[in-house]
Amino acid sequence: NLAHITLVINTESPVKFGNINFSNDSYDPNFLRLLSPFKPGDNYDQGKLFSFQQLLLDTEMFEKITVQPQILSTDNNDSVPINVQYDPINKVQLRASLGYNSDTNANMMLRVKRNRIGERGQYSIHELKKENLFGDNGKLIFTNSYIIPLAHPKKNFLSAEIILTDQRVQKKSDSVHEEKSINFEFSQTRMYSYEDYQQEVVYGLMFFGAWDTPITNN
Repeated sequence: NLAHITLVINTESPVKFGNINFSNDSYDPNFLRLLSPFKPGDNYDQGKLFSFQQLLLDTEMFEKITVQPQILSTDNNDSVPINVQYDPINKVQLRASLGYNSDTNANMMLRVKRNRIGERGQYSIHELKKENLFGDNGKLIFTNSYIIPLAHPKKNFLSAEIILTDQRVQKKSDSVHEEKSINFEFSQTRMYSYEDYQQEVVYGLMFFGAWDTPITNN
């Protein structure tokens, strides 16, 4: 991610923030304005301009951002419009990995993230994991998540997640059982910032179900 600010302003004349304009319509501009630490009519403050830049970067919704005050040529203007130029994040991001550890041996992970589903930056994540990839008693985990930003994509959002698991387990009786489970969770996450720390609060509902099926009995 890249962000750049160019600041050219006559500090001898009192100025105020003007309107915030966006060069791209990939996201709802009114939603992006909610992230701004200032509003039109506030006294111009360079620090708030840099804060706005960082808040936009923290959303992870952009590939590139340029925030620039628009300096008008006439001397009678007492407000400075803010222009935000950005390239949105790619609509689809793919990730794959292979690993090994002594407990589960070879492992595999495939992940697809679908970005920009809606104008507020809604996105979904689909992930498939396989533990003990080449063994008989491997574990399969399939996760689907859908995220709906509220006031902030990372600090105030709704999420719905469903996790399916399928695993073969060797019991003490030498029988093999197939254990399956389903977990569904709907929640709201809010991040509160204080002077010295941040606190995350999650409200949600969860449903969990599991069942066990014998396969063989020696």
